[in-house]
Amino acid sequence: MSETSTDIEETGPQSPGGVGGIGGLRPIVVSDIKAVKRLLSRVLLLLQKRQIDDREAKSLGYIAGIFVQTIKETELEQRVGELEKQLPKGGTDDWTNRTTRRAA
Repeated sequence: MSETSTDIEETGPQSPGGVGGIGGLRPIVVSDIKAVKRLLSRVLLLLQKRQIDDREAKSLGYIAGIFVQTIKETELEQRVGELEKQLPKGGTDDWTNRTTRRAA
């Protein structure tokens, strides 16, 4: 998905400090992977403009990576839970026996 101009538009000098406020850019609320992409684009832009230092950029990248991994693990747990609900009522042994009988 491409960034729109509103993703990095300026809001004026009253903006707070930090990644969202440097250079008058509005803060990015990170709530999903799409927002992480916007944040990393912002970090890259600010790093290129030398408005944040390497250490801050690395920290934000590291935290963003942890956030993405957490999202992926949560989604995987949900998918596994949905698959487990589809198993026959007898539990996994019943499912294994059915698979074995078909293969034989």
